Amino acid sequence: MKISMHNLFAVTDGMEPVFSETASAMPFSRYVATRDGWMFTLDQTCAGSDAFSVASIRGPEKEEITLLFDSAGRRDDGCILARMNGSDEQYLVVLPVCSRRFDEHARICLEQECRATVTDQSLTIYPGDLSCCFNVFRSKTMTSILSPGLFNIERRAFSLYGSNSIKPLCLNDFLIDGRIYDPRRHKRAGSKRICQEQVAYLLHGYYAMLWNVTGKPLYRAMQTMIVYAVALRMQKSNTLPHGAWTDSMETHLRYAAEALDVLTARYRECGGDMIADKCGKISQIILNHCDEIENNGLWF
Repeated sequence: MKISMHNLFAVTDGMEPVFSETASAMPFSRYVATRDGWMFTLDQTCAGSDAFSVASIRGPEKEEITLLFDSAGRRDDGCILARMNGSDEQYLVVLPVCSRRFDEHARICLEQECRATVTDQSLTIYPGDLSCCFNVFRSKTMTSILSPGLFNIERRAFSLYGSNSIKPLCLNDFLIDGRIYDPRRHKRAGSKRICQEQVAYLLHGYYAMLWNVTGKPLYRAMQTMIVYAVALRMQKSNTLPHGAWTDSMETHLRYAAEALDVLTARYRECGGDMIADKCGKISQIILNHCDEIENNGLWF
């Protein structure tokens, strides 16, 4: 597969709209496309007066992909920052890229770092025996969250579950195929990574802090990506399956409660009919698993 950065983000080029929330103070839209076995998910929102987009790419096993651009530089922080002639857009790929294998419940069974070759006008990724699965970020202001233009707070690594540190570009590690994943592997589930809203809650708070301290609009946009990754995971079934313990895909109510916290915070700030609907659905999930204690209200 060969595709230019411009065509990767061209919603008019055979991409189908999945969802659009325009009534919110922070609008969001998702488009999808399938081409020769490759799946492309494009999420778009705003970052101040600019747009911010994330293209999630997932290919057939063992198939390589080449991204084409007009110029690029490989940075010391392990990123490729590319441009197309005649455009102010900046395209960011965080290296190393991972290849992955998912089970039928969208849990990650295997993942490994990919070999990649970079030239002045292309990036080719070789997935080995697994599937290419990675993100490309696009904004006119991507360099605002890259060194050397960082505040001290942005350079500081914060702890997530003790062993995993988070920094401004860490959204790339957790936003996978349009969903938020736990960085840990769950032994009861066969050492698989699961979709997990506690991680979404922690990342949402982290980017809120960076937004409040630095005022950089891209952090506000990253919050929006997290919010809709949580909400759209419920789009088909109105449930929040986790499968951390069993293949029956049980729901963990503490994760559901943190999903509710993320979505209600967004609704209070920005509104949005879909966000309101999902808040109600999650509340019902939680209420379906509580007991009423006489003279003591509800017990969860």
